[in-house]
Amino acid sequence: MILKKIQRSLSSSALVVLGFVGAIVVGTSLLCLPCATATGSISPVDALFTATSATCVTGLIVLDTGKDFTLFGQCVILLLIQAGGLGIMTVSTFFLLLLGRRVSMRDQMALRDSLGQDTTFTMRRLVLSVMFVTALMEAVGWVSLFFAFTRTGIPVKEAAYSALFHSVSAFCNAGFSLYSDSLSGFLDTPWVIGTVLGLFVVGGLGFVVLLNLSEHRPWRRDWTKKGRLSLQTKVVCSVSAALGILGLVLFLAFEWNHTLSELSLQEKLWGSFFHSLTPRTAGFNVLRVSDMRHATLFLTLALMFVGASPGSTGGGIKTCTLAVVLGLCRSLVLKREEVVLFGRSVPQDTIYQAIGIVVISVFLVFFLTLALLVSDGNSASMSLEQLFFESVSAFGTVGLSTGVTPHLSCAGKLILVLTMFIGRISPLTLALVVSRVDTGQQAIRHPEQPIMVG
Repeated sequence: MILKKIQRSLSSSALVVLGFVGAIVVGTSLLCLPCATATGSISPVDALFTATSATCVTGLIVLDTGKDFTLFGQCVILLLIQAGGLGIMTVSTFFLLLLGRRVSMRDQMALRDSLGQDTTFTMRRLVLSVMFVTALMEAVGWVSLFFAFTRTGIPVKEAAYSALFHSVSAFCNAGFSLYSDSLSGFLDTPWVIGTVLGLFVVGGLGFVVLLNLSEHRPWRRDWTKKGRLSLQTKVVCSVSAALGILGLVLFLAFEWNHTLSELSLQEKLWGSFFHSLTPRTAGFNVLRVSDMRHATLFLTLALMFVGASPGSTGGGIKTCTLAVVLGLCRSLVLKREEVVLFGRSVPQDTIYQAIGIVVISVFLVFFLTLALLVSDGNSASMSLEQLFFESVSAFGTVGLSTGVTPHLSCAGKLILVLTMFIGRISPLTLALVVSRVDTGQQAIRHPEQPIMVG
């Protein structure tokens, strides 16, 4: 009875936050068990960091996943990745439907918030569709990676397990790998690189976009049967393509005579293409990030900050947020009252949310980086650039690292834990949880007075 009263008093956003907190607590407890690590022991901070990184599908690590964790520990990490990638509310709602239990309206709202979905889908159809798409994509990735790994000489059992782990990790944009050098050893194996790349790109588009694309029939002559692409689908696909092409061109230009200098033309193209997309919250790498030029690191920072798309397995401020803000800038320059994207006017509430997300995100990254500098900035082995990179990577739930994360102090690791958590649930969601809006004040309008800006 008490739990029901507490649940009724919570907003849908608070339920999402508590769902992730619960998963992290359970994961931390399981990773602290002696059977989870090769040495039989792990510090509580490292267990918390690993559980948070897996649940928030980040990929930053303080221990080698393939060497320092046993099969049990790796399975715990894999389950946390799957739950975090799908969304805690999606998983819990799925099991309620399987048991024939009724899903409350508050839980439905929480699920829609976590997926960025409106009311165009029924709850049962939405959950089952998400689970089906996830199972299908991960199964296809598993089969493809299994054959690719066996062709490289990996034993069948090891290849099957490795393929499953990396398929789930890639589709959920987690970036966890069983290999110490991530996927660097497979740069000369396009099959592996292409499969992983395809999985995290599809996972980063968002479930709502994938469902909309699955219903589109462009080959039909009758336009009424083709199915319409939503505005979100158009924005997500166009912005993702533009960022991918821009990243590819700039990465080739910056690294052609640096990290790519000793590679073949095929490896240069695959490596550049992979690293133009992996900062969009995937976290895998085929080249050493710490060896890249400062210009490349700055480009990577920008891509990590943008991140994936709404309702996806990735983090960042999201592609749609970037599109709305750029659209607003265009309207201001052209002195238009509306923000128009693909012939559709963007609602004022969406514009305010986009501005709020960007502003809150910038301040969060600034203060969390400042906190890292206070805790670990005095270390001679850690520069401002490295700590800033780790902070943005954690906020965007990317997982790319310059190699300093395992060497952070306990305070530094806890700061990154908080950063990963905020990045996964989104800054706006956290702001709504910690600051309940008083609807009674919304009806009050204050007198206007202009001020100078810019």
